[in-house]
Amino acid sequence: MDWKVIMAKSKVSKNAPKAAPELAAAEIVFNAQTGDIIHEKNANVQRDPASLTKLMTAYMVMRAVESGKVDLDDKITISKGAAQQQNNTFKVNVRQPDGTMALSDTLPPGCKLTIREALAVMMTSSANGVAKALGEALAPSKLDAKGRKIPGSERDFAREMTQVARNELMMKNSSFINASGMNDGGPEQKSNLTTAHDLALLNYQLMKRFAQYEPLLSAPSVATSVIMPDGSRQRVTSFTTNSFVSSHGSSGNKDGFIASGPQKTGYNELTGGINLLATAENRDGVRLSSIVLGGRTSDSRYAANLKNLRDGFAQVKADPQLAQAYTHKGGFVTVAAVSPASAFAEKGRAGKYGPSYNVAQKDVSPRSRFNKAGHRHGAAPSGGVVTVGYTAPVAEVAPSAPSAPEGNALVDMRQLERSTQNNPAVPSQADGLGRIENATPPQRPAAPEI
Repeated sequence: MDWKVIMAKSKVSKNAPKAAPELAAAEIVFNAQTGDIIHEKNANVQRDPASLTKLMTAYMVMRAVESGKVDLDDKITISKGAAQQQNNTFKVNVRQPDGTMALSDTLPPGCKLTIREALAVMMTSSANGVAKALGEALAPSKLDAKGRKIPGSERDFAREMTQVARNELMMKNSSFINASGMNDGGPEQKSNLTTAHDLALLNYQLMKRFAQYEPLLSAPSVATSVIMPDGSRQRVTSFTTNSFVSSHGSSGNKDGFIASGPQKTGYNELTGGINLLATAENRDGVRLSSIVLGGRTSDSRYAANLKNLRDGFAQVKADPQLAQAYTHKGGFVTVAAVSPASAFAEKGRAGKYGPSYNVAQKDVSPRSRFNKAGHRHGAAPSGGVVTVGYTAPVAEVAPSAPSAPEGNALVDMRQLERSTQNNPAVPSQADGLGRIENATPPQRPAAPEI
């Protein structure tokens, strides 16, 4: 056939539909239980994480708690620098120059809150000033010109963040200059840098190493008691900035999966840092994590996330051994202050297990659960409030031998660990992309050391 005829037949009609623009620049989806990568796109390209930086700050906080350097109930103080940064939905009443009181999303210098409260507020409200205060409180000390030990700065904390990320978490393409994800404000507007793959490594370790603190990383709302500079206390309830947590915070959504585990939004339009990290679990006990970087708009990052999770759950089958580990009886369950409790209890058995966890109890896994009524044990429902400053009495369930799976049973994390060690999870049936912790991404030029 003449090549001109072929060319003529291959011409695209003017009325042919155009390809839809990409929802996000970089993506990765992985099985949060096995580490298997299900889908990735531009996963090793460096981008601005914006407020997804706070996940690394959270890791540093929990790492310091685990080492005994700090306690969750230790108090941090808002510095003058931290008082200049906004805290989004975390607002306190501040006296104005005319003597009236008005809500402000910046905290006055000298305010105090516990590390437990600060961690929850930073993650739920994406509070930048609180993140800076945490960075300052945990910064390694240093020596001045005269050899005297002085407190470190947020920049010192960021240097340590970078070292831990690269050397401990193998996040080789990540660099941090602050704890919040804000631009540095200079003429070049420097920002933190990371990749979707590096964030996957971070989120995997958050769930694997610090599962007991998950309620602080994914609450739809948080109630705190802020100590004001004059010594008075203000009760403050702040709400999530994450639409995925709001829409999928309970089992009443059409997708059949719920927000479960670390969740974080990031938004920096200047650098294209319109991002989302979401973790979800379905009724089979399968848990996936989706990371979306460089969304075209705020809505497109949510659309990309939902598409990735829907496709991912359609591909990954539940491992029977893992599913049984999630549902057999045994161990103990810790309950604490979440309202309302009735939203979680199986009909006719209200309050037997309770709605949440004492996050100070290190042996408890705050994994979400569905009961027979389709409700969820273990975290606040959409609109619920996690009270992080109060701990209710512990309820213990007498250990028993593993029995047939029951949808309303909760499990001791130690038994889950034993089960998964003795019965390695079946690799994902997806596309054979490998595991996030074993992958060796190509080395990209990292930001200069700071």
